[in-house]
Amino acid sequence: MKIPDEILQRLKQLPVEQVAEALGINVRRHTALCFIHEDHHPSLAFSTRYNRWQCYACGEKGDVISLVEKKLNLSFVDACQWLAREYGIEIEGASGANGSSGKPPRQIRPVEPEEEYVYDEEMLRYALEISKLTPLACRFLYFDRRYKMQAVVGAKVGAVRWGKELADALVEKFGEERALASGLVMKGKDALFSYFHSPSLLFPYFDREGHLLGIQARYLGKVEKYPRFQFTRGQRVPIFNLPVLNTISEGDELYVAEGVTDCLALLSEGKKAVAIPSATLLKAKDLQMLSHYRLMMYPDNDAPGEKLFTAIQDGVTAYGGTIHRLSLPQGVKDYSEWHRRKRPHYCKK
Repeated sequence: MKIPDEILQRLKQLPVEQVAEALGINVRRHTALCFIHEDHHPSLAFSTRYNRWQCYACGEKGDVISLVEKKLNLSFVDACQWLAREYGIEIEGASGANGSSGKPPRQIRPVEPEEEYVYDEEMLRYALEISKLTPLACRFLYFDRRYKMQAVVGAKVGAVRWGKELADALVEKFGEERALASGLVMKGKDALFSYFHSPSLLFPYFDREGHLLGIQARYLGKVEKYPRFQFTRGQRVPIFNLPVLNTISEGDELYVAEGVTDCLALLSEGKKAVAIPSATLLKAKDLQMLSHYRLMMYPDNDAPGEKLFTAIQDGVTAYGGTIHRLSLPQGVKDYSEWHRRKRPHYCKK
C-alpha cells in the first residue's frame, strides 16, 4: 500500500528521541548505545534540531521511519503502520496491521530546541594549547597502543584531565558568555563544566592551510553512559591529518585509515596517512581531492570497514582515481591492533 504524503510528513515529524525511547532505546544526553552493532560506549547520536539519528561508529543514519525499520526489522510500510498505531495516526485504507493495539496512543512531549553554538577557532586553539598530554593519555598512546612520539606530537594530540579545569581556563581567558556561546563550556546546576567528557584525548582536525576545523575527543574513562567519541559542536567533520598532503606530490602513495587511531598507527610506521571517521561523512570534494593520490587501505575486518572501502573506491573511481586494497591478518580487527602486535614492547621513540 502507498502511505499518503501528508501522513508521511506527520510520521517524520514525530520526535526522534521519543520514538527511540518507545523502541526501548535508552537515550541520555542525545546519545545511546547503537542497536545495529555491538556497542560498549554510546555512539548513536540524536539531533532534535534536524530530527534525525546517526551512529558515528558503524555509519548508519536516518529519520524516524528508518529508525523503526532497522530497530524492528520491518519494511517501510510496516514501520509507518507501527508508528501510526503507537501515536494514534490514522492511515486511510490501511489493513488490520494498522488496527488498534488495545492501548491508548502515546502522547508527544514538548521538545526543547537544541541550542545553536558559534564555532570559535581561537578558543578551540587555546583549549588544545593548554590541554597537554596527561599520564593517562601517555599510557594509552605509548604503552597500550604503542604509537611513536613523533606521530603523536606531529598530529598535535592533546588531552583533558579534568573537565572543570578546562572550563575554568576558557572562562578566565574569554569570558563566560563567549565560552558558553562556543559550546565548549556548559552550565550545570551548580558549576560550569567542559563539553568534552574527562578524561579524554583531543584529536585536532586541520585543513591543508593549518586552520583548525574542529576536535574529536576520545573518552578514556569508565563511565558507560558517556560516548566514546565527541566532535566539536558546529564543525564539519573533515578528513584527519590533511596537512600531510603538503609533504607529498600528486600520484604519490597515501594510506587511508578508518579512524584516527589507525592513522596514528600508520604514521608511527613512517607511512603517509589520513583518516576518515565514517563512510557517511565523505563529501564529493573530499573524494575528488583523494583521487589525485595512489591510495592504499587496510579495511577493518568488519561491516563498517567494508562499507568505507567500497564508498571510497566508488567515489575516487568516479574522478579517475584508484585505491588498492590491503588485507589485515586473520583475526586482527584493525590496523591499530596489528601495529600493537608488531611492536610488542613499549617505546616512545
